[in-house]
Amino acid sequence: MTLGGEPPEQILPYCYRSSEKSLSPAYVTLDPIGLIVILSEAKNPGFKIASGGTPPVDRAGALEDDATMKLDGVHHIGLNVRDLDRAEAFYTGVLGFEVTERYAENIRHLMLSSAGEPPEAAKVHLFETKDLDMQGALETMSGQGYAHLAFGTTRERFPVIVEALKKRKVDFKGPMVLGKGESVHFTDPDGNHLEIRCPI
Repeated sequence: MTLGGEPPEQILPYCYRSSEKSLSPAYVTLDPIGLIVILSEAKNPGFKIASGGTPPVDRAGALEDDATMKLDGVHHIGLNVRDLDRAEAFYTGVLGFEVTERYAENIRHLMLSSAGEPPEAAKVHLFETKDLDMQGALETMSGQGYAHLAFGTTRERFPVIVEALKKRKVDFKGPMVLGKGESVHFTDPDGNHLEIRCPI
């Protein structure tokens, strides 16, 4: 994915159009801690970026009086994996996801969807990055920090899922009650921190 070039006239501050042909019209931005966020089919009139693609320093007044930010939720979460085949086997064989799209490009990647019905279905986009040293970043973001990906389920389904994780020999922590939910915590084969959570 390459960023840059002339941004469209109507665009969120700090955003640049993606030239990735496999993606639908989208804009890419960085959140406050530097994580890439993709806004697909942005429908947010009233936002402009400084000419030449230079992000404005002051965001005050970026939202016009008659414009509001209305997003439809999280479209998908993108994760880096060292071995795409191994990751696919884990997410489909252990967590029950289905492959919805495969992409044949310079970087191997695929889209997964959980068994839930839209809009509840969770989508995960896996990118194969064989030479990427992820362990240091994961330790910083998820070991010292709290970055993780949490999937939801019902109170009734939760015990069944816990037993399924045991049968599939997934090493997890929990179940534990945190706030208003009960959850288990584990990692995928690449060390991405995952959670499955249900309401109490």
